Amino acid sequence: MRKIKIILGSGSAVKFDAVSAACRSCFNQTHYDLSGDSVRSGQAEQPIGLSAMYNGALARAKGAAKVHSDAIAIGIENGITVSLDENVFIDLAVIVVLTRTRKIVTTSQGIEIPGEFVDKTEKRGFGKTTVGQIIAEELGGDPADPHKTLLEGKSSREKILEEAVLLALNQLKPSDFYLE
Repeated sequence: MRKIKIILGSGSAVKFDAVSAACRSCFNQTHYDLSGDSVRSGQAEQPIGLSAMYNGALARAKGAAKVHSDAIAIGIENGITVSLDENVFIDLAVIVVLTRTRKIVTTSQGIEIPGEFVDKTEKRGFGKTTVGQIIAEELGGDPADPHKTLLEGKSSREKILEEAVLLALNQLKPSDFYLE
């Protein structure tokens, strides 16, 4: 049986598990082959703004596509958006899916991040510290999943990413698939 080849441009277990769950929902499990490859985003450790998130996700997808030119490539980049008129910070992810024929871009749902955590991250430096690290230090939990901590276990970064990746995968057409 022919399989759809999918490569995630990340070594993150949370991102891989989210993409895997989205693939299970979108494709029959026997019809796809998912793998991951660590690809640098070219962004700060804590991306700020939609442009940084988009550029990071695109770089990850393109990096994965270079190594695996016969696969659908997925890039995911989480970051923080900043409101211009208020001190409101939203964490969300940009997802980029590259196929042989096109590019699909989606975002995840966002959650509000208390400004105190963003301020402390900024003081340490966005280039080397994430808001998730600060939240984990102060409230506990996994620095890779501050969503679960802030949402008191009602949701998680993995679940939020799964829904966003599924939205992107549901836009695929048969002509987008690389089959082995």
